Amino acid sequence: MVVVMRTIRKGFTFIELIIASLVFAIVAVLAIPSFSKMLAKQNLNSDIRSLANVLTQGRSQAVFLRKEIQINFATGANTDTQYYWSINPQNKLISPATLSSLTFKKDGALSAVTADIEFKLCNSKIGMTKNLILTKSGSIFYKADGTC
Repeated sequence: MVVVMRTIRKGFTFIELIIASLVFAIVAVLAIPSFSKMLAKQNLNSDIRSLANVLTQGRSQAVFLRKEIQINFATGANTDTQYYWSINPQNKLISPATLSSLTFKKDGALSAVTADIEFKLCNSKIGMTKNLILTKSGSIFYKADGTC
């Protein structure tokens, strides 16, 4: 009588490892485009929120200090009477195209503005705009999203 002893090996075979790697690669390739669109959308959301934040801070500071506060649409360091906001390079400020600064008066209203200002930020990668309206009195309203 011959007794055959088999050893039990634990682990994966090379073929199983290759197949698992291929499945993982296919899932990763399918997920990357939607992930980059999600990042672009979050970047656009971040820009519109930071703009609203700077405008709100400037208006609040004008009322609190009873001084005129200037909002500059450029890079710089904020001071007590000047705030700066600049858009991320992935996004573009479509409207207003020529506005370089705004000034809030002591009462929180905008100085030298005759109509409400609509800010449109666009991300061409996802073809989407985020819209914000700043009224003459200094109030902020969000408008429905649009397309670039």
